[in-house]
Amino acid sequence: MEAFARAPDPLTKDGDLATNWKSWKEDFIIFLKLTGYINKPSDDRANLLKNRIGKIGIDAIQNIPFDDEKEKDDMDILIVKLEEYFNPPKNEVVERYQFFTTCKKPNESIEEHINVLKEKAKTCNFNDMTDSFIRDKIVRDTNDKMLRKKFFDVKNLDLKKLIEIYHDYNINIEKMRQITESSKEKQIPKANKEKPATKDNKEKQATKDNKEKQATKDNKEKQATKNNKEKPDNKDNKEKQVPKNSKKNQATKDSKEKKEYTTNNFPSPPQFPNPKKNCWRCDQQHPIGKCPAWGSKCTKCNDINHFSHCCKGFKTNADEVINCHLKVK
Repeated sequence: MEAFARAPDPLTKDGDLATNWKSWKEDFIIFLKLTGYINKPSDDRANLLKNRIGKIGIDAIQNIPFDDEKEKDDMDILIVKLEEYFNPPKNEVVERYQFFTTCKKPNESIEEHINVLKEKAKTCNFNDMTDSFIRDKIVRDTNDKMLRKKFFDVKNLDLKKLIEIYHDYNINIEKMRQITESSKEKQIPKANKEKPATKDNKEKQATKDNKEKQATKDNKEKQATKNNKEKPDNKDNKEKQVPKNSKKNQATKDSKEKKEYTTNNFPSPPQFPNPKKNCWRCDQQHPIGKCPAWGSKCTKCNDINHFSHCCKGFKTNADEVINCHLKVK
């Protein structure tokens, strides 16, 4: 049987050293039993341990305080000292804190999360209350109110029932999500068909609106230009005020016409038929009421409503001008 015994590999520090030591110790004891070293003197077994444990174990033995150097050759004492070195006593408060602060990872299944909690609970001294503490922690960490209510509604909830409820709830949630997405997808094709036309219509409408705005703007500018041409010069109107009517025998009809053609107390050109001869004010022919000299100030006589080259050398009276035009009419 000794020929078939496999000696344990040297102790490694990869991963958790306490777990590695526990596995190595079990392999070494099996090796002692298979080779018959289990019944040999303690110092022989201790030397075999130091021979097989490797550099990590030897460094640990050198750092461990012994009351007597002979204790290093005592197999039983050596095992106890190495156990304390690689797997020191746990602080229950710290271990339980680490247990209760362990959170479920996003991609971690409920079964994997429970196994992680069971492993951490081994050093918490929960004893036969381990499953209850794990159950309570999962319920407390559940943020979904509906799922948490399902946990509350079950009597004698254990880990097996908790796992079933958890999976059933997630399956139903996934089905509802698929139904909702399917309903949205049915509505999307119709909306997609209308989108290109809607986009084209919007562009056409925007172009049309821009054209209408530009046309409106042009019309306003033309109207403003037209109004400015028709409106008498206010500055000249202020400088020259039309004298009051001094002729008491002026006909009522003439007074009304004068008022119609008066703006800011200054008479506007009366509307007469288009004259056949040139206008004496501007020496031109023009439409009715469109005399370019109207409102102009003569530099010879300082009178208004005629050009200087058409000046007759006398100052006209606004009432006489109106009467003159009325007679022509």
